[in-house]
Amino acid sequence: MENDDRSAEDLYRTLLEEAKSARDRDDLAGALIAHARSAARGDSKSDRACALVSLGATLRYAGRLNEALDVLRDARSMTASVNVQVAAMTCEIAILCDQGKDEDARRVGESALELAEGPFLLNALGRAWMEGFRATGIVDFRERAEDYFEQAGSAAVA
Repeated sequence: MENDDRSAEDLYRTLLEEAKSARDRDDLAGALIAHARSAARGDSKSDRACALVSLGATLRYAGRLNEALDVLRDARSMTASVNVQVAAMTCEIAILCDQGKDEDARRVGESALELAEGPFLLNALGRAWMEGFRATGIVDFRERAEDYFEQAGSAAVA
């Protein structure tokens, strides 16, 4: 399947749904194997990177955060389409927030915004700034988070 024609938002939404359904299955190992096989069979760099992003999201839901980050960074290093890159970065932001690494999450998010933006990315970046506010009490962090959440709401409606 060729993913270059799909928006980063559509791609991320699809990958997120796949990862959540894999989490609910009894055979999580089977889902992980399927993602790995899909990555190996991909016709293009974007196809292979997309399968790795899906694998990374599934690993996140399995609680394997460090492995998920490694896989997502592998996907980003493949210089796939911008949409696949942004989907990988959006998932990476969520994982870094899960790990309490809000500063790293903000750095990745700001880099992702240089490539594209959409509701999922803006929400992830808002979460990163809000986690920073909770950790430090710096009001500017909360205000930036609220701005990103507002932008995400506007982008979702558009």
